[in-house]
Amino acid sequence: QALSSSLYKSASPYGSLNNIVDGLSSLTEHFSDLSLSSEARKPSKRPPPNYLCHLCFNKGHYIKDCPQARPKGEGLTPYQGKKRCFGEYKCPKCKRKWMSGNSWANMGQECIKCHINVYPHKQ
Repeated sequence: QALSSSLYKSASPYGSLNNIVDGLSSLTEHFSDLSLSSEARKPSKRPPPNYLCHLCFNKGHYIKDCPQARPKGEGLTPYQGKKRCFGEYKCPKCKRKWMSGNSWANMGQECIKCHINVYPHKQ
């Protein structure tokens, strides 16, 4: 029993320290290759021949690669339509939350406590 307990103590579940360091450096290299910018983003693999994009209804690409897609950062609000909609707001200053059925694209509402303009985080 003494022999088995000494074997158990010496065997690390993570392997040697060198293996851990090598693994971390490999992960670091892989993460440095990743990019979140839209310029460096490559289109994803091609869809099946009969697949239609759900945004423009043309063949040859998925919706995330659609040329008609609006860039993510464009506009001040999630909704970019012409009509009013329902919106959820949170004041960054006093943390007050409210909902409104009178929310419009790229328009904020005034917080009644702080009197600052707040844009909806959900529409």
